[in-house]
Amino acid sequence: MGQGQRLQDARRVVAATTILSRAARRARRRQRAGEPWRPVVAEELRVAFEHLGPTYTKLGQMMASTPGVFPDYLVEGMQGCLDQVRPLPDALVQRVITEELGAPPHEVFAWFDTTPLASASIGQVHRARTVDGHDVVVKVQRPGITRRIDSDLRFMAAGARLVERVSVRARLVQPVATVEDFAQTLRGELSFMIEARAMEEITAALADFADADMIRIPTVHWRSTTPRVLTMDYVEGYRLDDVAAHERAGVDGAALLRTTVRGWLHGTLVHGVFHGDLHAGNLCVDTEGRACFIDFGICGHLSDEARDNLFRALPALLARDYRGLAEALFVPIDPDPSFDLDALVRDLERSLAPVLDAPLGEVSYAQAFVEVVRVGMRHGVLLPKDLILVFKQFFYVERFTTALAPDWQPLNDPELMTQILTAVASRPG
Repeated sequence: MGQGQRLQDARRVVAATTILSRAARRARRRQRAGEPWRPVVAEELRVAFEHLGPTYTKLGQMMASTPGVFPDYLVEGMQGCLDQVRPLPDALVQRVITEELGAPPHEVFAWFDTTPLASASIGQVHRARTVDGHDVVVKVQRPGITRRIDSDLRFMAAGARLVERVSVRARLVQPVATVEDFAQTLRGELSFMIEARAMEEITAALADFADADMIRIPTVHWRSTTPRVLTMDYVEGYRLDDVAAHERAGVDGAALLRTTVRGWLHGTLVHGVFHGDLHAGNLCVDTEGRACFIDFGICGHLSDEARDNLFRALPALLARDYRGLAEALFVPIDPDPSFDLDALVRDLERSLAPVLDAPLGEVSYAQAFVEVVRVGMRHGVLLPKDLILVFKQFFYVERFTTALAPDWQPLNDPELMTQILTAVASRPG
């Protein structure tokens, strides 16, 4: 590590400790004034994360979307953890594109909109048109963001190691492993080549899906794509959860949602690759009525073994076969010798029965997956991060079904499960 990086690390450590200490003092004052402790801590931590910038904001967003791994009050408190960034000055955008593509935007593209379409912590997006007439969006990475994030991640890793050494209770949530997984995910977002390759992987995974013509993945324009600049097709359309827009467009939103979820599960269970951030802003409907996935910064991969285990786990969950569920998900992880499978099975039944025994229309499989993760953590077994990432998507899926198809439950859909079973059975090897 060079002198410049050490200075960057020192500045980030000072900033983090200062802002987090102030947040702790404010939380204590509010507690003494009679406010409830947990919501206060969550709110102050969220505000501190937003002030600390992209790494901490991403951490807050990850906490908000990972119930089961983090306490409920933190999950709820981090909802709405937002990037607080200003758009990059045009000169910096020009500089990054010139450095990456060898020429300024007006020479690379026939037209380039200097006003960003969207701006976030890692980069911002501009509309453009290629010289051969394709409407595209160009994602440009913020200069210096990699060094800043690396500094923050080193501080987080050191803090996680300290917490794990001094707190027996904290070890249950495995802070070191959690930070390592977070760092791996975030560093993956910093290379737009990884995102571009994921787009092509998912496109290939959907090629043998029965209704592939109803799902769209934007095409990557490789001649103008590098680790810091990503160019892809521009998609004009509306959000998948926009009921009124479906009516105006004459699109059957419920049918399109079912096709979208089936396609996503096909890629996940058959090919082991999936979009890992299915919130409403990342699923839209294009002008031809196709569901379009966008923003592939977070994608997941499942090995053949992980897919087989998941496919064994789903029927076990539906059948309330708690031992089968435990054997599918937890035994293959090779837990500590003190691991007690019988105790875990009993814990699964205690935790899952109230969720699964709700009236049919009120069963939340997303909440069931949360309970599965929590039970594992109580018994010292943390599920693989990409498996947890799969589980997280069911929260988004349930929000879509509430809006568009309230009577449809994907995991109880016999057509869907038959389709997946057939595809999995025909998988090579």
